[in-house]
Amino acid sequence: MTIDAWTDQNYVPLKKAIDRITKHSELSEELLHYTLEVLLLRKDLFHLVESGEAWYMCLRIATNNWNSANSPFHRTYRQDYLDISTVTEKPDTDSDYDDKIDTLLTKIDTELKKLTWFEEMLLKVYVEHGENAALLSRKTGIPRTSINLTIKRVRQHLKNEITHE
Repeated sequence: MTIDAWTDQNYVPLKKAIDRITKHSELSEELLHYTLEVLLLRKDLFHLVESGEAWYMCLRIATNNWNSANSPFHRTYRQDYLDISTVTEKPDTDSDYDDKIDTLLTKIDTELKKLTWFEEMLLKVYVEHGENAALLSRKTGIPRTSINLTIKRVRQHLKNEITHE
């Protein structure tokens, strides 16, 4: 069977299966196309189609990418990014303004200034890059374990100082 014939024959059943995997999410068709792209780029594609393993490989790719918070699909389509600048700024309108939030943000700013330059910058870059230590490690050359330990230490420091005040 050719790869085109396999894709034509299995597209609709695969679409239904991935829709069930995602529990009828709006992203199910996006996951379907992502799964097919990953499958079609595999070096052993012809062997998978001929041996009948392509269907199970698609289900595995779709399930892993949907359920894993570290998958490329999750990082691209499902992850919400937090911009550090939005955390430290006051709300735009007076009606949304809350004194408790202002006090908390002031405490956070004060505690961030007490950190070393490295800790402060690492935290900002970590948040800006979607809280992914492995990606940050590849981009900066800093070991992933060092990044994780530093971030954990900074978080604990902020938590301790802000809750004790």
